[in-house]
Amino acid sequence: MNVILVNDHLSLNGGVARVAISEAVGLAGAGHNVVFFGASGEPSPELGHPRIRVENLHQCDVLADPSPA
Repeated sequence: MNVILVNDHLSLNGGVARVAISEAVGLAGAGHNVVFFGASGEPSPELGHPRIRVENLHQCDVLADPSPA
């Protein structure tokens, strides 16, 4: 099965990210192909599984955005 997961961050910065990354790792470990989309941040090392493809959108974090408008 192919699975797409979307999260705001690619790193472990809170509970939601921890659940999303854990799900990606668990699904990949069960033999599924996972695409993990994240808006910002460096990918967590846990996303280095061969069945996980990481797509980083390279957006600014809302709190660190130099142009919040």
